[in-house]
Amino acid sequence: MIRASAMAANETAQFINNVGFDAKNQARMVKFSYESAEHGEADQTTTPEKRVVTNVEVPLLAVVPIPICSSPR
Repeated sequence: MIRASAMAANETAQFINNVGFDAKNQARMVKFSYESAEHGEADQTTTPEKRVVTNVEVPLLAVVPIPICSSPR
């Protein structure tokens, strides 16, 4: 069981290194943008909406599920 747990931990570490980092050991990043509506400050019922585009860049590992084997209890 100890050997299997160590193998599972090694597989998780390999996944993180292979998926999360490039050849230069830099974190792989994901860029995306989304659009939202923003109302005026004074009166949200009569002020027309303003469309706002937000750009986001996050590490790939923040959005990809990492396979983790938990030990039996």
